[in-house]
Amino acid sequence: MGSSTASTPVGEIERSVLATYATYLADFQRFDPDATAGHFVAPLCRVSKGDPGTFATDTEIRAWLAATWEGMAARRYGGASTTSRTVTVLDPRTVLLRARGTRHDLSGAPLEDFDVLYLLVRTDDRDPWRIAVVTSVDPAGVT
Repeated sequence: MGSSTASTPVGEIERSVLATYATYLADFQRFDPDATAGHFVAPLCRVSKGDPGTFATDTEIRAWLAATWEGMAARRYGGASTTSRTVTVLDPRTVLLRARGTRHDLSGAPLEDFDVLYLLVRTDDRDPWRIAVVTSVDPAGVT
């Protein structure tokens, strides 16, 4: 860990995590497999009721994303809007990001609410944030 990481202000860390999340969400909404997969680090742990898993490689992460997008497309997923994003800095290289909001169908009607907790990590303050754990806090409820 470089000396600059130890002195990174919490506000700067929060801003960089929120910027990373905005880019991740935009890539995810476009169903862009390469860009979206680039936001994760392998192994990736997914914690959810009925669908937990660990994805040991980038190939497994891409396959999980493809299956997720297939399911969303079948439900006529049109996008998501976040109502809150909360960053908890655990240390300069490890943060929790909790994102809450609503997924919408192609017409804009609500499909379900979401509440997801991400654990993001980085090697030092020059490296990008990567998602290491995705946890569905509350099972998605149809609205």
